[in-house]
Amino acid sequence: RFGAKKGDRAKLSTNMAFEPAQLLKRIQVAIDNVEKGLGKMDSKQRAIKSKGLEDAMRDIVTLIEKAEKAQEDVTEFLEELMKLNILKSLIFHLHYFTKEGKQDVRGLWLKSIRNRKARKTLWNHIRENPEILILLVRGASVKCYDSGEIFRACLINSSAVHYLVLNSPLVWQYFKFVAQEDFELSSDAFKSFKTILSRRKADKEKRGITKFLKDNFDMVIRLSHQMLLAI
Repeated sequence: RFGAKKGDRAKLSTNMAFEPAQLLKRIQVAIDNVEKGLGKMDSKQRAIKSKGLEDAMRDIVTLIEKAEKAQEDVTEFLEELMKLNILKSLIFHLHYFTKEGKQDVRGLWLKSIRNRKARKTLWNHIRENPEILILLVRGASVKCYDSGEIFRACLINSSAVHYLVLNSPLVWQYFKFVAQEDFELSSDAFKSFKTILSRRKADKEKRGITKFLKDNFDMVIRLSHQMLLAI
């Protein structure tokens, strides 16, 4: 199950200017409704089920935006989305959302990344649940470009996430994606590929990239040659 564990309940402090617990319970129920039917629904049925999840997510995005305008601290709420595995579950179902739903998922993730307090919890969450990175990379293969933007934001803002990707088989997927005939897929994949291998500022990170290229020189050259021939 990619949603919240059975028995989990949203617990937030009551000193916030808005009441988020009801919305969190609602989106947990929506996730459960979708996941109970996995393997039994066709694409049309899954899209219908996903509509309820999208509606719940839209209300959460609206709630956060109103709280931010009122200068309320939404850190605890964002951390609760991680604790209940809601952010991860939204990535799992991202491909089946409408364009607007995908934008809302991207918005929730980017808000979590940009929130200085919440992002620390997010990086720990990704380290504890590395399948999140697999889901984000998988999005590139099905032309889900919102997942690519989330993936790149994680790489740029977290040395730990960049290290995980650089030292995993995921990095090799992008040689294949960049060589695809579909221009949009190839272009988005190249942005992520470039981010992995170049957009680092700290000396430690640059040394990590240098070591990766040195240790995998023959493979990188061979795959780069194949990639260039395919373009």
